[in-house]
Amino acid sequence: MIATGAACGSACEARCLSVGYREALVLKDVDFDVPAGVIMAIVGPNGAGKSTLMKGLLGLVAPTAGSVRFFGRAFAEVRTRIGYIPQHTAVDWDFPATVFDVVLMGTYGSLGWFRRPGKRERASSWAALERTALTHLAQRQIGELSGGERQRAFLARALAQDAELYFLDEPLQGVDALSKHAILDVMRDLRASGKTLVMVHHDPSTVRALCDWVALVNKGIVASGPVESTFSEENVRRTYAHIPTAAWFGTSAPSPASA
Repeated sequence: MIATGAACGSACEARCLSVGYREALVLKDVDFDVPAGVIMAIVGPNGAGKSTLMKGLLGLVAPTAGSVRFFGRAFAEVRTRIGYIPQHTAVDWDFPATVFDVVLMGTYGSLGWFRRPGKRERASSWAALERTALTHLAQRQIGELSGGERQRAFLARALAQDAELYFLDEPLQGVDALSKHAILDVMRDLRASGKTLVMVHHDPSTVRALCDWVALVNKGIVASGPVESTFSEENVRRTYAHIPTAAWFGTSAPSPASA
């Protein structure tokens, strides 16, 4: 576990960000900061707005108010430095493309309108498949993969892009043990090389083991900062409707009657 990336500057920051769908406001007046060089988890109960926050930061859902900066600049100015891995349920898996084709798409952003992927782009795509242990499935249609293999394919696409900041929407949800191990290994390698990763995470009990920065979300930011000081029993109780289990904190949690 590294200390924090605060000394390296901010990879992403939002101020007074409000996001919603049609007339329903999901998040209001969110202030959000991600230091460079950390793995950050966005956690909270179902319906808290975790994925909406990520989509609002990236402009996939248009914010109703507020501003977002990446490396101190607007998204349009640095889009090639940012990778995004959506939830596997948000992808059309019937799309007629092989795994290698999907990974190669990660290189398109740096090519411009009139260039086609060449030897360099194909080599980097193959290297990304090697890092995610998917070379044996390179010519398989993307829809034929298991849930874990699909997540690894989209991680490989992001690796081929060679971004500096990665957003991952529940990358470990519903994956097999082999895929989970492969994904976590890649994430830790990316952090070790100075990259920044922000992931929506569904399992708060593993935040301390996986991440060094955390944002607790429930219709807004309840608390955000280094895991050691922010992921406290008090903050988790403020975020979730249920009482945390003792296993999360190594203490005996009080019963709901005494809380």
